[in-house]
Amino acid sequence: MSIRKKDYLKDFQGINGLEFQSLLITINNIYSSRQKIKNGEPDWYGVLHLINKPATLEEICANYYKLHAKVEEGRNNVAGAEGALKILLEALCMLTQTFWTKCPGCKFRFHYSNARTNKELVCINCGNLFVAVPITCDNYPTHFTMCQDVVLALSASSSNPKGEASDDQSEINMMLIDKARTEILK
Repeated sequence: MSIRKKDYLKDFQGINGLEFQSLLITINNIYSSRQKIKNGEPDWYGVLHLINKPATLEEICANYYKLHAKVEEGRNNVAGAEGALKILLEALCMLTQTFWTKCPGCKFRFHYSNARTNKELVCINCGNLFVAVPITCDNYPTHFTMCQDVVLALSASSSNPKGEASDDQSEINMMLIDKARTEILK
């Protein structure tokens, strides 16, 4: 156990019991894994506590949701929780090869496969055309919900070994993702 973890346990022992201590250790592990550099990249697998490399999309999403739910509980009470949520989202985007973008007209945010980077898209909120440019990590939403349709669409787009989806498959994926986002907003 690192000194930092011992300090967390010592400082907060008895405040909210083991759940609070576990939350602090989880947040610490997220930050520590983000700082570990492997092959010039942060340890994204470590951030999401993934053991198997490469992990399946389902494993990545399951670990993301599990960690996100745990850290979200302490979001307003624990220093560093907000930053840990952003790191988790960054890890999810890196491992699923996706990015966040937003419509410049209505500021509605979207989550897309990297195949859509710098492509002209139609905003499902206001109907305007916009170019899907990735936004920085500082501008990521702090909460991300991915329903089953989005997981299926990402799986389909990542199943092509060359990373090139056919136009028909891209349109189907796009429709599934748009449908899923519409359901989330209701």
